[in-house]
Amino acid sequence: MPVQTRPAKKRAAEQDGAEPSEATQSVQMLECQTCYEDGPGLAFGHAVHADVSGHEHFNCYNCWERCIKDRLDDEKSAEISCLHCPRKLEEQDMRILNKHFATDLYARWLDHVALALAKADPKWKSCPSQTCPGGCIVDDGYIFTCPTCNLRYCTSCNIPMHEDESCSQYRNRDARIIADEQASLAKVAEISKPCPKCSSKLSKAGGCDHMTCAICRHDFCWGVPRCVPRC
Repeated sequence: MPVQTRPAKKRAAEQDGAEPSEATQSVQMLECQTCYEDGPGLAFGHAVHADVSGHEHFNCYNCWERCIKDRLDDEKSAEISCLHCPRKLEEQDMRILNKHFATDLYARWLDHVALALAKADPKWKSCPSQTCPGGCIVDDGYIFTCPTCNLRYCTSCNIPMHEDESCSQYRNRDARIIADEQASLAKVAEISKPCPKCSSKLSKAGGCDHMTCAICRHDFCWGVPRCVPRC
């Protein structure tokens, strides 16, 4: 839709049947294509990239500021494009637009662009913490240290850093731990039986075969769990 431009106060003068003065006609009113509010031309702006002359729409600086801030707040938004076309904003665009904003978004935009470039690097590692948005480029070795939350992480073993141990030492120790856990589970399975009602693992130290589950209080026979004991 072509941009709507009308002299300030001209519409009101037309409604009153009066001729607008030359001073009144000199101030042009524009309609924002985002919020559809009218405002003086100085409250509107284009991005300054080369093909801006092809844009037929205007957006007020308030909408520019709000839209750019929303995109900066969105961590998934790698690029910030012009409100009039798909072309991404450049440094000169942001520097000029930022002069008209109530809050300084230029520095945030620079950080946003730098982070997007860093994430495009194949050596970039995001922080594995569920609560941390940080990350960094790991140039050498396997130790990741998050600059945001200081978490140390082994990118080779994919676990929090095993301090004072090499990866091979950790893996050998981990293999022994797994073997011990498996042996313990096998022993538990050998000396225990599941409760017929709630499936809790129960063991028998001695006495008769009458068992009472400590969890659900079900009575059963140790020798034949499906039978109700008579003793």
